[in-house]
Order: sequence, then structure tokens, then C-alpha cells
Amino acid sequence: MTGASSGIGAATARELAREGARVLLLAPTREALDRVAREITDAEGSAKVQSVDLADAPAVQQAASAIKAESGTPDILVNSAGAGRPLFTEETSPAEAAQMIAVPYLGAFNLTRAFLPDVIRRGRGHIVNVSSVAAFFAVPGMTGYTAARWAMRGFTEALRQDLHGTGVGVTLVAPGLVSGTGYYEHNPGTAERVPKAARLYPTLTTQQLAAAIVRGIERNKTRSGDGPQISVDRYPVGGLPVAGELGDAGDGMEASDVAVMAAPSTAETGHSKIKPRRSPVATASARFEASSFS
Repeated sequence: MTGASSGIGAATARELAREGARVLLLAPTREALDRVAREITDAEGSAKVQSVDLADAPAVQQAASAIKAESGTPDILVNSAGAGRPLFTEETSPAEAAQMIAVPYLGAFNLTRAFLPDVIRRGRGHIVNVSSVAAFFAVPGMTGYTAARWAMRGFTEALRQDLHGTGVGVTLVAPGLVSGTGYYEHNPGTAERVPKAARLYPTLTTQQLAAAIVRGIERNKTRSGDGPQISVDRYPVGGLPVAGELGDAGDGMEASDVAVMAAPSTAETGHSKIKPRRSPVATASARFEASSFS
């Protein structure tokens, strides 16, 4: 679980631990990670910590090697770390633009890449990429932030195609406004740039979003409905009705409190002529085993 020192990452780690997962918490700040780990263990859960700068590709590789040596390859990988401010293009320095791409996108790419060969050989697992509803549309004054979230969505969709036939599931989480992350407190003035339309929908708590993420992982054990298997399930955690499925790529997505895109990579994606580049294996559900963490 990346971004596990606070906000969505910490809440999801606690939720997974309540479900019986042995969680490994990743973030740059060891002190904050230790605090979250104590909360989990005090609640009779299991947690370990690994401090790492996800923007540093060699450091990510070293951390992944240490994790595999000590705990094995994870059954579930949740890429939840993110950074970035809503700025117009001319307000964004090249360094900050690069930083926004580095985390979430490159951090998620590098960590996933480090574990992927072992996950593929095992023939089961689940990868969750946390992005934002900004991955589906653009608004003024959020150029670098939006580009990074579109990169996460593109990475997730391409990864799903790469993993077709391997038994490894892929989920994209795209929430709207979420309270309790500390984002607005650490970035004064950003709340004023949130589109007014976003206020028409409920603001989620990190605990509500964490529960939706865990449900998304669990629901990916089987196909979702009878329609296209790359689908969007809208969970009514904010009191909104559940919307229907979308098409293969999620075109025409309507705003919602949270969108969790999930499809087993072994399921048909609507592109029947695309053949898996690896031998098909039976779809295996992401399980909370004794060796699992996320």
C-alpha cells in the first residue's frame, strides 16, 4: 500500500487489515508510517512499514527487492500515493510538473513493474491504481494534476490489456472530493479551484472510499454483470443510486461519488480479436492469505 502514511492510503490499509490482510505500508516518512502501523496492530491487525521515495526509481526497485526477500511477493498491490496542486500551465514550473507525473504515475509504474514478473508467474493477484475523477475530464487551472491522473488511467487500461489471460486483476479508483486527506490544509487556496459542479455530489470520507476500494477488489473475483467486462461500478456510499455499466473504455462516464473500474484480466473485454499474449489461466480471485499484503 503506497501513500500509506495518511489519507486514502492509510484508511485503505486499515480497512484491508480489518479484512485479515497483512499490510505493508509504503511512504517516504517513516515516523508517519509507524503511527499508522501502530493503529493497525493495536486493533489486532498485522502491519509492517517500508519507507521509500516513490519518485526515485532505483530506490523503489531496492524496496521491492527487500519486500520480496522478507515477505514475498504481494497478492494485492494498491498504488495510492499522489501529489500535485491545481495550477494553470503558466503557473506550473517544469520541476513541479515532473513531480506531479512522478507521483502518482511513475511511482505506480515502477513499483508495479518490480513485482509484476513474480505476480504473472504465480497466475493470480490484484493491482489497484488510485487516481481521481479528473482522469476522465479536464477543467481549467489543473493542467499538471489532470495530466498525471490521465496518465494513471492510461497506465491502468494498458496494464489490463497486458495482463489479459494471466489471472491478475486490475482496478482503477477514481473518486471525486474526499475529506480527511489533509490535501486542502496543506495546499491553501486549492479548494477555490474545485469546479462548482463537484459540489453537487457528496464529499466522501477516506473511510467510505477505503470501503469502496475493498469492495472493488472483492467484486473482481467474478465477472461484473452480463455486459462489457471492463465496467464501472458506482457504489452508493454517498447515498446516490447505483448507475449502470459503461462501455469498454468507460466513454460517456457520468459524475458520481466514486467510480471503481474493475475487470478480471481473463474476462472478455469486448475486443474478441485480441488474443492474450500469454497462455490463459483460470481466473484467480485476490485472496487475503497468510502471505498477502497490499
